[in-house]
Amino acid sequence: MYIHELQYNHLHETDLNLRFNPYVELIHDDLNMNAYAFSVDDAVGFMSELGDGLVFTVGGPKGLENEQQFSYADGFSLAIGVPKSMEGHANKPLIKKYGVCALNHDPADRDCKMDKQDVVMPTNSQIAGFRVGTVSSYPIKVRFTDLDDNVYTILVKAKFAACTDDMDVSKCPANRPEIVDKAECSVVTSKGQKHAKSNDWCLNANPNQQREKQLTKNYLSFPQPVGYMD
Repeated sequence: MYIHELQYNHLHETDLNLRFNPYVELIHDDLNMNAYAFSVDDAVGFMSELGDGLVFTVGGPKGLENEQQFSYADGFSLAIGVPKSMEGHANKPLIKKYGVCALNHDPADRDCKMDKQDVVMPTNSQIAGFRVGTVSSYPIKVRFTDLDDNVYTILVKAKFAACTDDMDVSKCPANRPEIVDKAECSVVTSKGQKHAKSNDWCLNANPNQQREKQLTKNYLSFPQPVGYMD
């Protein structure tokens, strides 16, 4: 009630004297900011993102590695299953690194054929996936490497479409069949060969959404890594 009702009561409260926190309206509506330093409305501001430091800019986004504003609506979290043999081992990783490339964005690599995995995952904690943040445009290619050096490549063709309130959440997103091109999905071994379980892993791609009152979070779920599949 505190986060979803009181902090956002400006959405339905017409009497200015009864608005609980005008600062939330100022930040999100007037200034069009998705989060801020003291985020009391954690429904939007709590990101829990992977990072290893801070970058400060003054007067705008110039100087940031990514000048696009964080948004749950434009990106998604890629999740993979945790093998039973690794359950309870919070210090054992599942993924070594990952990268995202927008097609037709880099003049030197418009088809995203180059394997650009520039985000290295922690080696002392188990994180079953990663977030694909706000990207410049779709389609995009997402790649990640597991502990056996298998490289997974997924072509995400379209942005997750928002579902209406009357839709069954199990059928969301509204454009679910159009999001992943399963024919362009692959798992390649460290020797450069297609993995024997590549097709089985790719066919289980599951775009889904978690709908909350102030936002909708997008997920692209897959089975556990190929080395653990039955």
